[in-house]
Amino acid sequence: MGPLDIIAHRIGDKPFDLEFAVTYRCNLRCVQCDIWRYDQENPNKAMEEMDIGEIGRIFSSYGGFRIVGITGGEPFLRGDLDLIIDAISSSQRRLERLFITTNGQLTDIARGKVKEILEAREASDGKFSLHILISIDGPPEIHDGIRGAVGAYDRARSTLGALSDLRGEFDFSLGTVTVASPFNMDRFDEVLEEVRSLKAEYGLEATFCIWFTGQLYKNERMAREVRMEDFRRALKRRIPDMKAIAKSGSLVSMGRSMFYDLLALWLENPREQVVPCGGASARYFLDPYGNLYPCTIYGAKIGNLRDRSYDLGRMINSEERLRVREAIKAQRCPICCNTCETITAMMAYPERAIGKWLLSKVPWK
Repeated sequence: MGPLDIIAHRIGDKPFDLEFAVTYRCNLRCVQCDIWRYDQENPNKAMEEMDIGEIGRIFSSYGGFRIVGITGGEPFLRGDLDLIIDAISSSQRRLERLFITTNGQLTDIARGKVKEILEAREASDGKFSLHILISIDGPPEIHDGIRGAVGAYDRARSTLGALSDLRGEFDFSLGTVTVASPFNMDRFDEVLEEVRSLKAEYGLEATFCIWFTGQLYKNERMAREVRMEDFRRALKRRIPDMKAIAKSGSLVSMGRSMFYDLLALWLENPREQVVPCGGASARYFLDPYGNLYPCTIYGAKIGNLRDRSYDLGRMINSEERLRVREAIKAQRCPICCNTCETITAMMAYPERAIGKWLLSKVPWK
């Protein structure tokens, strides 16, 4: 996105970034996230997931997204994931980047679906870049413990290999995403070494996300169980290591590097937004049932698109959206520095992000 595009989105108060959880079904039992527990306790909710027709109507109603992230649950549990991607790419003619985050447990399915998505992109002369991120939270013992399943690491590693082989046929980005959390921080040297090793072996983009409680993850109860100050102090010490491993020279990597510096600044005063938040303006979160939220953290539901004739443009212009946006601007939301939300804010407010980034470099700040 160029400066003129950013100005146009800000003046129009229109989003360019969407995170879409296509399902809350999950095949792991992660200690850092309770989506699986929500799925387990609500077994009939899967029947309420939007079908491909509904999803197509939503994306056809608004064509301004440049970045779309596909998440879950586990996205590859949706047998129609390739059709969902096609509905998005065919309606978002200015789409630049599409991310799919997976736990890597469904190797054959993931390889098949990714190949179908890439073949469809080439057949339609699609211009968007595809980024596949596979969750790796450390070496086998640590990863399996966090993911709640014996063999989870081996299956994720198998998927890395299978998708890496596809890069001989197609142009796409393959990377790991590692959650820096209270559940692996005490052994983070081992986590870092594992990510470094995988990056070298497969030529991956390494990404580190920061653990937060929030409505996407259904894990708000954990805020009472974690010694947050201890976690934040340990996290800040690890930021230089994460930056060093994530560095690759790509544009995405450079943006993430700046984010880590802003994260360090935010950790000094986590009661204020480090950059003006883009939630309910530049970015939104859509859940599997059509509920629209400002982001993955703040649980202020703007509305359900099934109740608004699947018209996302109408929802964006609604009074409910404006009320949620005002709450965010007044910092009445959970103040966070979540990776995806903050990077979108950096793009929406580049002058503020650069100013704060320069401040993070001042030794006597």
